[in-house]
Amino acid sequence: MKKKLQIFFNKMNIFTNTIHEGILFFSCSKWNKYTLIMFLFFILCICLLYLTNRAIKKDIELINSINRIR
Repeated sequence: MKKKLQIFFNKMNIFTNTIHEGILFFSCSKWNKYTLIMFLFFILCICLLYLTNRAIKKDIELINSINRIR
């Protein structure tokens, strides 16, 4: 149950980061190195959250396969 809650919160975090990144992208009229760093930071966060979701899902599948063996 906790793992499904983790996946849900990760998906919500991915969604909010994507919205925030879109707002940053469309509202920024002047690009400097700090906005570029923020933009890359949001992309890195979204990628890491996606990878954690995949790892949690693999963990759930592993636990389910062990339960089937019993």
